[in-house]
Amino acid sequence: MTPDLRVVPARRKTLLWLASYPKSGSTWMRMFIYAYLGDGTVQINNAVNAVDMAPELYEKVSPIPLAELGVTECFHLRPAALFGLVCTGEDQIVKTHCCNGFANGIELIPRVFTRGAIYVVRDPRDIAVSYADHMAKSIDETIDMMNDFALTSYLENLSQYLSTWSNHVLSWTEKVYFKVLAVRYEEMLSDPHKAFRHVAYFLTGGCDEEKLDKCIEACRFENLRKQEEQFGFREKSPKQERFFRKGKSSWREILTPEQVARIERDHGEAMEKLGYK
Repeated sequence: MTPDLRVVPARRKTLLWLASYPKSGSTWMRMFIYAYLGDGTVQINNAVNAVDMAPELYEKVSPIPLAELGVTECFHLRPAALFGLVCTGEDQIVKTHCCNGFANGIELIPRVFTRGAIYVVRDPRDIAVSYADHMAKSIDETIDMMNDFALTSYLENLSQYLSTWSNHVLSWTEKVYFKVLAVRYEEMLSDPHKAFRHVAYFLTGGCDEEKLDKCIEACRFENLRKQEEQFGFREKSPKQERFFRKGKSSWREILTPEQVARIERDHGEAMEKLGYK
């Protein structure tokens, strides 16, 4: 039988990443994007999007059960799993906490599939407080995690490479080979119209100011927290009391001077580059 040697047409770059280090505000950003690309309203348990760690993506390409996958096998399956999203032919917003780099020789955010990214960055001192609550760990343990170059997190037997907070944020904001809109969580709080207007332009090339107002109101932290109290939130860790906690900076009231000094020592260079004195 003669093999079919027809050239396969090149596929478009269809993946737009919504990326962040854990507990940096990407869920809030996702709620806004869902509202703005929709009817201006949001229900927190319906605001779903593609996730790079979705088990069904890996089940389609894994030769063994996911429960038997090791870290190395998971990383090596990642390009094929992501190709499953590309094969839909539709533009997709894909949430990730992965570092934008390589693990076991595998490009975690494949440039060949990627058309751009929205990256949410947050003060690491506040991340330490929020991440500790999310993981039910002490703040000191969390500060250690945030400075672990080999840090890998796990979700349903799947692995994602985080690295240190500094490596993570710089991997997405320096020498990136695709267009990235970096948004600071603190600006989402202090001037949401300015911050989310940039997002609207990035997504659509323009901004409907009336709809922007409607989306910002729908996604106010108090409104999201009320929904969680009424309906629950499927993404809340079983280790934490609530997902939408405070929505504001609290490290000054919670961290000890020694803990602040450790974070600033570990990440001072990256903090300065990103405006966190």
